[in-house]
Amino acid sequence: EYEVPSTGDWGIHRGGTVFITGAEDCAIKESYFDAVGGNAVFISNHNRRIHVAGNKFRLTGDSAVCLCGENNMVAREWNCEFCGTTRPWDFRDVDQYPAECLVTNNHMHHIGVYGKQTAGVFMSITRHNTISHNHIHDMPRAAICINDPFWGGHVIEHNDIHDTVQESDDHGPFNAWGRGHYWCLGINRVHQSHEAGDVKRDARFTTVIRNNRFRDSNNYGIVMDDGAARFHVYNNLCIGIGLQNREGEYRIVENNIFLNASHGIGYDAGHQHNHDQFLRNIVVINADHGVWSGREGNTDYRYANANHEEPYFYRIVYPPLKGKWIDEIDYNVLFNPQEDFPWRFVPRGGQEVPGDAWQDWQ
Repeated sequence: EYEVPSTGDWGIHRGGTVFITGAEDCAIKESYFDAVGGNAVFISNHNRRIHVAGNKFRLTGDSAVCLCGENNMVAREWNCEFCGTTRPWDFRDVDQYPAECLVTNNHMHHIGVYGKQTAGVFMSITRHNTISHNHIHDMPRAAICINDPFWGGHVIEHNDIHDTVQESDDHGPFNAWGRGHYWCLGINRVHQSHEAGDVKRDARFTTVIRNNRFRDSNNYGIVMDDGAARFHVYNNLCIGIGLQNREGEYRIVENNIFLNASHGIGYDAGHQHNHDQFLRNIVVINADHGVWSGREGNTDYRYANANHEEPYFYRIVYPPLKGKWIDEIDYNVLFNPQEDFPWRFVPRGGQEVPGDAWQDWQ
């Protein structure tokens, strides 16, 4: 059986080759999960300080490691306090969830033989976990996925992630969804423009993404989608990928390097008076038909977006009607050997407006 535990797109099977529930201070170390039929490790409901360290995961049927609290979805209507848009579902409070777990120094590859909406590490309804020093590659979808905004406080650091999103689209090697109590379908569907509201009701703690290497192509990269809130993204090396923020709040992106991204830096359907920041980053693109080739060791890489269109530095889609599109976007270094400054803008209710002249940029 599969269930939808929370607000993200993913359904999961609450089971695994190793299934842990109601446990504290336990560890799975130095094991080899080879071609298990479903999830390899599933940490379900109440767990504290579970360590998954030094393991190898290969050819799992579904995800490698799942941390998932009890289902909090309820069938009742919610009306937006700003515009009144009705959403046909809501949430209940839960007290059974994993916290303070560590997933470190694992090798995860060729995950998702049968299930394609899968990840190396999947988290839902959980808090204060650390995902560090893992090597994750050859995935049908994300390497690391956070399925909802409850409660955050995770640290994702020093991971080496590459060759993901190989059998899907509209995603990235890291992906997070919001869709919390405040999330408005009117904003998401671009029918309304207003402030976000109380995003910290659910996203109580800031999630940190730092010191990772992402190497990929033909996807959005670091994705904070559909109301994802309270992220601090810094000191990451992103080769062949950019970043996408959809409607959400309190996302600080600073001191990262984005090298030859197939997609640039995207902000979609932002909230009015948002607190997003994009500061002190280096963004390098090559506008030569949307293709860049490179070499690492003995391997050649070729990056291109799906339509072979010219890459862009910034893409702003359906910005808020009032206030700044982004609270602060400054002190960045932008370089293109083609000596122009491509950007994209899609106004509400209009067609995409490309621009590449310096005067258009200003």
